[in-house]
Amino acid sequence: MDVLSDVLKSVRLKGVLSGQIQLSAPWGIKVDSSKHANFCFVKRGSAYLTLQSHGGPVAITGGDFLLLPRVRGYVLQDRLESPTVNLFDLFSCENPPETTTFGGGGAATTLIMGCFEFDCDDINPLMNVLPELVHIMGDHGELEASLDTTLKLIASETNSKKPGTEFTVSRLTEVLFAQVIRKLAKDMVKCNESRSWLKALTDDQIGKALTYIHANSSQSLTLDDLAKQSGMSRSAFAAKFANLTDYTPAQYVTLWRMHTAGQLLKEGKHKVAAIAAMVGYESEASFGTAFKRVYGCAPRAYAKSKSTESDRLLVPAL
Repeated sequence: MDVLSDVLKSVRLKGVLSGQIQLSAPWGIKVDSSKHANFCFVKRGSAYLTLQSHGGPVAITGGDFLLLPRVRGYVLQDRLESPTVNLFDLFSCENPPETTTFGGGGAATTLIMGCFEFDCDDINPLMNVLPELVHIMGDHGELEASLDTTLKLIASETNSKKPGTEFTVSRLTEVLFAQVIRKLAKDMVKCNESRSWLKALTDDQIGKALTYIHANSSQSLTLDDLAKQSGMSRSAFAAKFANLTDYTPAQYVTLWRMHTAGQLLKEGKHKVAAIAAMVGYESEASFGTAFKRVYGCAPRAYAKSKSTESDRLLVPAL
C-alpha cells in the first residue's frame, strides 16, 4: 500500500485552465482571492510575487515554479512600482489565454499560468498540509527532471492548439500536482523541525502505521495494533503520531474512514449500510453518527447533495 498514491487518487482536479502570457516591461498582474488553486512557471525573464495575505515580495526568475493551493490574492510585477491589471481582464474573446500579450514593450518575461479546483473533501489529509505558497527555484537545481519535463509538456500543449489539448493539459496538471507533492514530502524529510502528515509518511515508524491504516481501514484498528506495526510502545507511538500528524491515531482513523465514505457516497454505487461496513462500522447507526460529526449532515443527505451537483452539471444550457 502506497499511502500517498491512495490519498492522491481521491484528489481530482477540475476546471483546469492554462495559458502562456508574453509580458514586456513595465507590467503588473493582479489575481484576486478565489477558490481556485493557481500555478505559474517562469519560462523566461524575472518578476516579483507579492502575496496579499502576508510577507514581502518574492523574487522569481526563469525556471522557477510557483503553486498557490489557496489563492488569497497576489500580484506579479516586473518592478514593484509597476501598475497592475486584473489577470482575467486580459483574457478577452479577441485575445484568448493561449496568446495573451501585455506590457510596455521593454524587457520580456514569459509565464505559463494555470488554475484549477480541488475536487475532494476538506478532510483529505493532504489539503491540511499544503502551504499557501510552494516556490521551487529552477536556478538552484530544485526543479527535478521529471517536474521540468511535465512543465515543458504543459507549455508545449498550451501553445499547440491541437485537438485534445484541453484534456491533455488537465491530465498533465494532475501529474504536475503529484510531482510537486512528492517533492514537498522529500524536502520535509530534510527539515528536522517540520511536523506534517507528509513527513509522517516517510517516518520509519509512523509511516508503517499509516500504511497499515490505509490498507485495513475496513477492519477493527486499535492502538495496540498500530503501535505493534510501528514497533513502539502504546504511549510512545501515540505521542509521536500526534506530534507528526496533529491527530491522535483514533482521530486519523476516523477521518480517513469518513473521507473514504464520502468518496463512496459521491459515486452512488453502494447503499449506506454497505458503505458503513466497508469503512469498518458494524452498524449503520454508529456510522451515521460518526459521519454527521465530521461532515455536519447525515450520509444520505450528503449523497443527495452530491447527486444534485452532478445532475446540475448534466443539464444542457438552454
